[in-house]
Amino acid sequence: ANVVPALGLSTDRDVLLNEQYVMGLSLARKNPQDRLKDMIRIAESCDGTSPSASCRPIVPNSKSAAILEEAKLFCPDSDLECTPNKLKRYRIPFADTRTEANRVFFPQYLNMNHTIFGGELMRWMEVHAVQCGRMFTANKEVRSLGMYNVEFSDAVNIQDWVTLNAHVVYVHRTTLEVEVEIHVERADKKIVTNKAAFVIANFDEAGQLMEVPNGLDLKGASPEWLARYADSR
Repeated sequence: ANVVPALGLSTDRDVLLNEQYVMGLSLARKNPQDRLKDMIRIAESCDGTSPSASCRPIVPNSKSAAILEEAKLFCPDSDLECTPNKLKRYRIPFADTRTEANRVFFPQYLNMNHTIFGGELMRWMEVHAVQCGRMFTANKEVRSLGMYNVEFSDAVNIQDWVTLNAHVVYVHRTTLEVEVEIHVERADKKIVTNKAAFVIANFDEAGQLMEVPNGLDLKGASPEWLARYADSR
């Protein structure tokens, strides 16, 4: 995270990030319901015109589907939204943002352990995240800015049939966040070997950031999707 000590603060963005960091530490000490209420208040304070990064507080990824399901008793789904998503004209259900691709790997991608290089897996996950962003925005000029929440749960073998699944899990004003999972089939079941989330920026042909036209429809979303949305905020 772009968080620096107080003595090194020099720009408005650095000040903002430091304040969000301190706020995140405070939220982490609260119980789940109070923490979620505070997160909603923070999200609603975003006016939708600031840079996307300033709209999202830095908080621990400690929420779960169970917490959000319980939270729905006192908080409607729409209140979980950050302001930029509320302002989108069109809303797309989480499930409809899914893109899928299959991949096989060749011997040149093997490392010394005779499994697929992690860097090669990350490269294809990024390619797939960008493709998901293109489908969601109907714009070929999208680019990846960064990634987070990287997990390597298991190795991928050369004989594995690899499936990449990507979903849009959060939408800012000019950027969106895409989660990508790698699934492999073993013993008649699919397992997740790798996960990562990518920040995708929406550019025009002149290379200038432009607004993402679509938002996410939170109505009727499952607790799992609401948890992913809240974790990405």
